[in-house]
Order: sequence, then C-alpha cells, then structure tokens
Amino acid sequence: MFASKFELPEHFGARVSAIYDHLTEAQSIENNQARREALRKGLIESCRLLRDIDMGAVSYELEAILRDSPSLKEIPLPPGELEPFLKLERELLTEVNVSGAAIEDIDRLLRQLTNEPPQLIQPDNMVDRFYRLQEEVCSRSKDASTESRRIGARSIWFGLAGASIVVLNAGAVPVAPPVAALSTAFGGGLIGRALK
Repeated sequence: MFASKFELPEHFGARVSAIYDHLTEAQSIENNQARREALRKGLIESCRLLRDIDMGAVSYELEAILRDSPSLKEIPLPPGELEPFLKLERELLTEVNVSGAAIEDIDRLLRQLTNEPPQLIQPDNMVDRFYRLQEEVCSRSKDASTESRRIGARSIWFGLAGASIVVLNAGAVPVAPPVAALSTAFGGGLIGRALK
C-alpha cells in the first residue's frame, strides 16, 4: 500500500486519470467547440491539481533526495536499468489509482526521455519548473476558450505526468533516495518538455 511522507491532494490518481482523458479527448476531436471544451476541462482540473500539491513539502523531500544521491540525478539511464525503474513507476501510479491508459502513456513518455540529451536536475530548478508549469497552465485555463497555442494539450499532459512522477517519488515512503532522484530527473525532464 502506498504511504507518503506528506499528504497528496485528495483523489490524486483519479484526478490525474481524468486530466489524461480530457487532454487525450481534446487531441482527437474534430469539432472545434467540443475540442475546446475538453481542453478547458483538462486545463481547469490541471490547474486545480497543481495548486493542491504542497510544493513546500515536495521541495523539502527533493532537497534531501538529491543531496543524498548526487550520481543519479542525470538521465539517460545505463542499459539494463530502465526496466526496473519503469516497473517501480508503474507500481506507484497503480497504487494511487491512476488509470491503466494514463500509466501506459506515462511509461511511453519516460521511455522517450532516454533518447534526449542528459539533464541535471537540482531542487531549486525543479521547483522553479513546477511553478512555471502551474503558472502557464492556470493562466491558460482562464482563457481556455481561445485558440492560444502557448501550451497545447499534449504539452500540458507532459507537465502533469512529470509533476505526478516527481510528487509520488518524493513522498513515497518505500522508495529509496537513488530511485527517487532518478524519478525527479525524469519528471523534471517531462516538465521541461512541457515548457519548451
């Protein structure tokens, strides 16, 4: 059973799943009005979830995790280490009731990051990325009826998937610091893709 060092937002997994469903729907609908409505729902729920995350508690845990695991803050992973890592991520997401479809997509996104240039993640830039994502998503949710392209449905999902990975691993009691540090690097990478 999932145990956390800090309180996750209420219905965290169900909310992540609903956001995934709204944003996926927004990408697949041909009708402009229906697409905007699905995107609006995804943006509003994303903003609410991001605001409900206690970034003070997450930041505190990230500092300890990254301080204690300096050699594992970088991606990509050496061959052979990816599958055990992804298995743990899937297990954590399952434990907090994220839907199977959302978990599969998060798994796919994490695999894609192994093909990108390595990035070093520090607690301060991770928290900065989180707040930039929150600001962008919440700003966009206020004018979701417009066709603004600052951050699209897929980018929002990258950011939410990354934030979910960071939050779950920073708070999970059974996750060892090296794995949590690695998850932070991967989650930060997804948030970085959202903000490009």
